[in-house]
Parts: sequence; C-alpha cells; structure tokens
Amino acid sequence: MTLTYIQTMLILFSFFGILSVLILDRTRLEDEGNAERLTFIRNRDLLNIKLNKISAKLEARNKALTRYLDIDTAAVKLNKCISEEELLDMVSNEIYKAIRKGTVYIFYRKDIDFKLIAGRPKSFRYNLDDKAIDFDSGIYSEMMARKTSIKIDDLSKEFKFKEIQAIEGTRSLIAYPILIDDDVAGFIKVDSEKTDRFTYDDIRLVSYLGDLAGLFLTNIFYLNEITKLADSDPLTGLFIRRYFLERLSLMLTDAAKRGGKLSLIFMDIDDFKKLNDKHGHLVGDEILRNLGRYLRHSLRDDDCVGRYGGEEFIIALNNTDIDTGYKIAERLRKGIESMSVVLDKSEFHITVSQGISEFHDNNFSISQLITAADTALYSAKKQGKNKVITFEGKL
Repeated sequence: MTLTYIQTMLILFSFFGILSVLILDRTRLEDEGNAERLTFIRNRDLLNIKLNKISAKLEARNKALTRYLDIDTAAVKLNKCISEEELLDMVSNEIYKAIRKGTVYIFYRKDIDFKLIAGRPKSFRYNLDDKAIDFDSGIYSEMMARKTSIKIDDLSKEFKFKEIQAIEGTRSLIAYPILIDDDVAGFIKVDSEKTDRFTYDDIRLVSYLGDLAGLFLTNIFYLNEITKLADSDPLTGLFIRRYFLERLSLMLTDAAKRGGKLSLIFMDIDDFKKLNDKHGHLVGDEILRNLGRYLRHSLRDDDCVGRYGGEEFIIALNNTDIDTGYKIAERLRKGIESMSVVLDKSEFHITVSQGISEFHDNNFSISQLITAADTALYSAKKQGKNKVITFEGKL
C-alpha cells in the first residue's frame, strides 16, 4: 500500500515526538541522578567535618584524661613524701610536666614570710632573683583573701595587677592558694611572658594538685607532731635521752666523714634539788619548762639539745671546735643567769654549770665524749658552780 505524503509526515512526526520524549526523560533522569549524587557528596562532606570535630574532641579528652591519669599516679608518689620540701618539689615537677608552658613557682610560708621553695624549670630561681615581691598587695593578696584560683590572660589590660608585669616581666598567669586547715600556707604560680598561654583545664589541673599539696602537707605536719611527741620530753620540749643519742651518733658519723669537728656541752642546774625541796615541784617544773624553751630558741637549727635526765641537759654543737663551743656555753650561762621565772607572783632565778668536750678522733666513742664532758662538768661544780669548764685531759 502506497502512503500518501500526509500519512508519511504524520508517521515521522509521531516518531520524532516519541524520540523527543525519550530524550527528555533520559535528560531528566540524568539531572535527578546528578542531584542525588551532589546531595550524597554534600552529606558525606558534612559527615566528615562532623567526624573530624568529634575526633578532635575525643583526642583532646584523651589528652586531658591522660593528664589526670598521670596526676593520679603522681598522687600516690606525693603521699609517700616525708618532708615539705620534697613534696612541693614533686608538685612543681608534676605541674610543669602536665602544662609544658611557662614557669612554675611554689611559695610556702616559713615562720611569717613566704619563701620560694620549689619550681620548674631548673632556672626558676634565676627568674625571680633580686626582684621584690609584695605579698601584701596586688594579685597575691587578692588570691589569698579570696582563697581561690586566679587566671589572667593579659596583665597589661589589668590595671590593678600591672605591677606584676613591671616587676616580674609576666604577661599571663594562673595562681592557686595552698590551704592547710583553711589557712593560706602557700601558693602555686605559673606564669609566661606571652599572653593567653593558659586554659581553664590548666587551672583545673593546678587547683587539683594544689588541693593535694594542702592535704599531704597537713599529713606531714601531724606526722611530725606525733614524731616530736614520741621523741621529745613533754615538760621541756627537748629531745629525750634515747633520741638525742641516736641523733648524736649520726652527727658524729657525719663529722668523721667530713673531717669536721663537734663539741658536746653537759649542763646541770645548780642546787636544783634544794630549790625543789624548798619551793615544791610546781616551781621546779616551771623552771625546767622555761629553761627548755630558752635552749630551743638559743641554738642553731643544726645543733641538737636534749634532756639527759632530771636537771641535766646535753647539747651537741655541730661543726664547732671546743673554743667556739666555750663561747657558746658562756653565752648560754649568762643568758640563763639573767633569766627570771615567775610563778604565783614569785620570781625565781637559777644558774647552771657546764662541761665541754670535743670530738676530734674517729675512734672517740659517744660514751667517751659524754664522759669527758661530764668530767669537765664535775670540775665546774667543784670550782664554785655557775661556770664553764673545757675538758683538757685524756680518757
């Protein structure tokens, strides 16, 4: 059958129409596929960004956790410290290891004043040498009054604390008080010459270690007090005979190693029995108590003084020859002679006799040293009392 022109054209238009529809459908499908792919890519990128943020947070938390795990391990070591200096030195080291920026200083109250006891790095003392620190004003007084931490990111913007920057060259710092029985016993300071060096996590760590320091310092204080009670005479506060002899043995061993000298004073209160019999034991006890206090405050930290028994006292003068020992004994004799003891409105005076011996030979035993001083003391008594006699004979 022969197609007419019109029929042929209709067939062609129909064919191209279907083809156009197919092409349009394909293009639409391709566009939809690209959109889905783009959406997938965008979602994937967003997911990666979120995962990276989560990973960074986890890493930061792991670092913080590692920090505190290290501190917990250090806490076990801190609890084994037996001296204030050892403990504070370890605390400064742990802070420096954990923060790894700036300089760590630990000040601790000795008597009335705060003293720089520990720090890191090893050059920390040089950083504060010959620089006046006023603990009664500025940041230090504010921290001690508030008994809480202080964090400053830029001291140049803190008008009331500008003296710290001027004196110490500090730009940023954190500080935290060390408390013992709610009293400020010291404080930790970490500073830097750069601004914005410390985070709140840093101050949390310093606060944690500062609280541990306060706790363990309290333990050391009470341990020392218990030890003193065990080794000290309750009336005079001086070492008991047993503990004095232990200390003397160590001092003699050290003197022998160094080739050093040591003098021993044996002291006895003159006519103490007569005074006791006449005025009673209350007066006698008060005299012993006052004499013990006087001796404790009149000797050096590296000397050793004990109550040997009754009214007898014994003093080891470290790194002291017999001539210097004689001068010290004379000073003590004069001080005791001028001392007055008041009880129930009555005033009492005493004198003492003293004998001195000197350690000068490695073969010179403790008993020989004491015997020599006792022999010299006996001579002082025979020569009229209230005297100092040095041992010059041979045992």
